[in-house]
Amino acid sequence: MRFRSSCTRTHRRDYRPEKEPFTRRKRLRRHAFTATSFPNRRSLFGTLVAFGLCLPAAVLGQGGAAPIVIDTLPASVVQRGLAAFNRHDVDALMAIYDSAAYMHETLGDSTGLQRISLSVIRESATRLFAQAKDAKVDSVRRLTDGPFVVDLYETIANGKKTQHLDIFEVRNGKVVREWEY
Repeated sequence: MRFRSSCTRTHRRDYRPEKEPFTRRKRLRRHAFTATSFPNRRSLFGTLVAFGLCLPAAVLGQGGAAPIVIDTLPASVVQRGLAAFNRHDVDALMAIYDSAAYMHETLGDSTGLQRISLSVIRESATRLFAQAKDAKVDSVRRLTDGPFVVDLYETIANGKKTQHLDIFEVRNGKVVREWEY
């Protein structure tokens, strides 16, 4: 190190450490360190960018088509069902239900709960859409707690407005049970 006059402080431009030769061993050691840990933001950023550039190719696979991502949150599943109902799309409406799903219904002329299968739900929806061309459901209030979704609806069918309450149990992105009131 060199010092200027009587100053004891080292100046950056005056400080020139002796460099040792850059050997192959040192280069490999430095490369292994940066590959396994992230000493600074630049290497972390580079790794994330590289991962982000490689990920789409891995996800797309050989077909090149983008994967279809379906939201499996209980509220999203119920919202998809509402949208299908408002479009009068029976197939999309039935797609939200699990194959072993059933509905408990208190509506109609019974005094207790009725357990209704999917085939009856499909027939009922098809009949409703044929009879009431203006059938529409608007969610007034929605409560969620874990796999359960409680929806208060305003239903319009043949110009008549009614309020309706459903409780859905959603597991693995499908409705497994529904209670209608």
